[in-house]
Amino acid sequence: IEQIGEDKLNMEKEKKKVVSIITFGCKVNQYETNAMAQKFIENGYDVVETEEMADVYIINTCTVTNMADRKSRQMLRRLLYTSDA
Repeated sequence: IEQIGEDKLNMEKEKKKVVSIITFGCKVNQYETNAMAQKFIENGYDVVETEEMADVYIINTCTVTNMADRKSRQMLRRLLYTSDA
């Protein structure tokens, strides 16, 4: 039994954290998203598409347009509805 508990602990340590970055906005936002994704990868995270479950969700948006504001609020509601939060 002790070995099983130790194996489970080791598996949890080896399990990568997962991040999903959603981008609304201009090319600057897209550049920032790519830079953030690279930093997460460098720190051991897997970057996944929005439809996949993640440990961390980042919504990168600007508030220059009403459309970006509306889309970001819709995405927040969708993520809250579909996640375990």
